[in-house]
Amino acid sequence: MSAVVRSKKRYTLFSNRALAVLIIPIVIESAFTMSLGLADSFMVQSVGENGTAMSAVSNVDQISNFSPYPAASKAASFRSARS
Repeated sequence: MSAVVRSKKRYTLFSNRALAVLIIPIVIESAFTMSLGLADSFMVQSVGENGTAMSAVSNVDQISNFSPYPAASKAASFRSARS
């Protein structure tokens, strides 16, 4: 007597292929952003001896990298509230 095991279908929001299509451009964009910060650091490296220019560029770079996130999270919350 063999028992028949039925597998319960798992609900997923995105398929693996759809996730790859979403993730690949994000990874490419992040690589561009990091390389831009590296290029900024190389350009400012020769400006000052005491490092204040380097720290200023680094701070501005961090602010510009994180500035889109609050707007994106707010837009996502408005979208989820409508659904």
